[in-house]
Amino acid sequence: DIPTGAVVQRIIDADTSLLSGVPAGWATPSGGGKHLIYDYEMDSQGRTTQELGPSHTVDVSGTATTIRRAVWTVYKDPEHETWTASGYATGSGPSYTYTLINPVSIRQSDPRGNRIAEITARRGTTAGRLQPTDSFSQSSFERWTTWQYTDCCHLSSMRIYHTIPASGIGTSGTNYDQTTYGYDSLKRRNREVSPGGTITRTVFDVRDQPIAIYIGTDDTGATAADPTG
Repeated sequence: DIPTGAVVQRIIDADTSLLSGVPAGWATPSGGGKHLIYDYEMDSQGRTTQELGPSHTVDVSGTATTIRRAVWTVYKDPEHETWTASGYATGSGPSYTYTLINPVSIRQSDPRGNRIAEITARRGTTAGRLQPTDSFSQSSFERWTTWQYTDCCHLSSMRIYHTIPASGIGTSGTNYDQTTYGYDSLKRRNREVSPGGTITRTVFDVRDQPIAIYIGTDDTGATAADPTG
């Protein structure tokens, strides 16, 4: 693609008899030339939004069907979200019939680019390619992991959901297991608390090398140099 420099087509094991502008002296050897074609669509920034793989035959509900595997990516820039999904195309291009294979992967970021959530969700219908107009309510979530940050930019906790609530963030233990992180005055991560309450503290020397690791369940009165308190 001239304006963006993005790849629009790639052919593996090309059959030179099917191509024009082949360099002089180039020819497909006998028995070669599978001519596996990958086609790409992109947005105005050159980011790939659809990839179609080579045509091949598979069993779809007991019927031999020629398909092209598809991967879709939707960039929701105002919302700082990226959606990805796979599926396949049947029929003839450019008027393919698309089928999406659940689930859809959703990655959410904050304005600084920090990852704040990764979600897998089911779309209500499998008909059609993944679209920016699709929507995914919390009730459609199958997996959900979130990350929280300090006012500056340091990771303060991570939550892995095992029972996703119908709405809201839920509560620790009931809906998710949380790992919490702490830092010393030099912003080195020196504390980690597991969902079960196990505390791991690291002591650093002046060169930022770890010189001791303490593990326990109570660090009341701990300092960066002496986690035993």
